[in-house]
Amino acid sequence: SSPHLVQVRERIRINGQPISKDLFNKYFWLVYNRLEQTKDPVHASMPAYFRFLTVMAFHVFLQEKVDLAVVEVGIGGAYDCTNIIRAPVVCGVSALGIDHTSILGDTMEKIAWQKGGIFKPGVPAFTVAQPERPLAVLRERAQERKCPLYLCPELDEFEEGCRARLRDTEWLGRTQVLSHGPVTWYLDGAHTTSSIQACVRWFRQAALNQDKLHDGSEVRVLLFNATGDRDTAALLKLLLPCHFDYAVFCPNFTEESVTNNADQQNFNVTLENALTRCLENQRTWTRLLEEKGGQDPWLPAPLRVGGLLEPAPARGSLLLVPPAPRPLNSTALVFPCLAQALQWVAQGRGPRL
Repeated sequence: SSPHLVQVRERIRINGQPISKDLFNKYFWLVYNRLEQTKDPVHASMPAYFRFLTVMAFHVFLQEKVDLAVVEVGIGGAYDCTNIIRAPVVCGVSALGIDHTSILGDTMEKIAWQKGGIFKPGVPAFTVAQPERPLAVLRERAQERKCPLYLCPELDEFEEGCRARLRDTEWLGRTQVLSHGPVTWYLDGAHTTSSIQACVRWFRQAALNQDKLHDGSEVRVLLFNATGDRDTAALLKLLLPCHFDYAVFCPNFTEESVTNNADQQNFNVTLENALTRCLENQRTWTRLLEEKGGQDPWLPAPLRVGGLLEPAPARGSLLLVPPAPRPLNSTALVFPCLAQALQWVAQGRGPRL
């Protein structure tokens, strides 16, 4: 699966657990050296990052003799490097969304065509309820590939045992709540319009429950980043109803310098480019608020009493209070890395950060 949250080992799991550091190190060098020894002397390039990890994952599964391997496509399906399994047991296409448009196309129908590329002759395929036209494309692809395509039932149609297991499933980074003292973190990796909408529904209900416990004195801070070619304006607009008092933007880098952390390195993106993207997101957020009349229209009035968080002693700390009417750029901040952004948000009250 991909991407990883913290460590690259998360991408290759056995019995639900990332493989150990020793096992990862063993198979990494075994695969790397074998590729190095057998590569074409003319076309001497090694597989790119994701392709290398895909080859390595297949090798790990074979060597460790797993009974069942679940392989998630990287991007799309038809031309993805994971799409080399000739006779899988089953194929599945989850809810479609607009993403990776520069590669997959800019419509749901084009993306559905790419997703249907994983179908194999005679191998049953499953999908969930989709919009009519993309679903028609999936059915056409199934017919082309001569495979049966089934529509999964709605969740409430499953037996209670299945529903309970799905309900109790932990998916780190999706609808995840972490409480550290007085600070509650709501984590969700939503990055399409449909997943952002689901995230907003979850957060508003979860935050409402939290407000009831604290008499509505919570200060809400959005910490946001988006990568790739995603339409961040469309995503940020969907977040407006969450009543955020502050918005913070930063890259996906844990620290300003990631040279000593291979798990955090991304040679396709420079810090300068990532920060430029964050500044653009800050301006977009400010513009969206201005279009709503200069101040978030969902911000309660009068301002909430008791929403004060004492500032951290660190230099440059700010008082976190529901902002009074003032220039909007004072409520949107940019930081160069996650560590600094989290420290500011926690205001010295997150010792475990």
